[in-house]
Amino acid sequence: MRVKQGQVIIDGRQLQVDISKATLSGLPLHATANVDDLLQPVVNVNAHIPPQSAKKIVKVAHRSIAADAIKTVETLVKPSGRLQTDLTLVLPVDDKKTPAAFKVLIRGKNVGATLVDYPGMGIANAQLYVLVNEQGLQRVTADGYDTKEKSPFKLVISRNKC
Repeated sequence: MRVKQGQVIIDGRQLQVDISKATLSGLPLHATANVDDLLQPVVNVNAHIPPQSAKKIVKVAHRSIAADAIKTVETLVKPSGRLQTDLTLVLPVDDKKTPAAFKVLIRGKNVGATLVDYPGMGIANAQLYVLVNEQGLQRVTADGYDTKEKSPFKLVISRNKC
């Protein structure tokens, strides 16, 4: 990550970092990090990548904490168009027993998608939603228009329904 502009605020036992201009593998990024109590440090990170080409987002996701889940998504659906990404991360600094928690949300509007097992079937003008957390892939939703059948189409894959 390359930081171009940011701000650090220390107020008593609180720490806040606001990175207003940065790049991550060439993609623009805005992120904040907060520590509510420096004596019991748990770092809360929120990051956002604005809409970028699906190819670029997937490339970065392959090198992220959600890499395995993203590879699973790619076995189901191949997106095209522009996607945005939001990340929430909770990192306990000194507590080795408490695992880190994270949530990655990749979404887009008017996205195209191809179902891997049905290459002749495409989805156009879809709203795509992919949710991954520390337990793995949670949900994939593509709600759009079936280009082959020329009718509305909705794909929902949910961890609790598999």
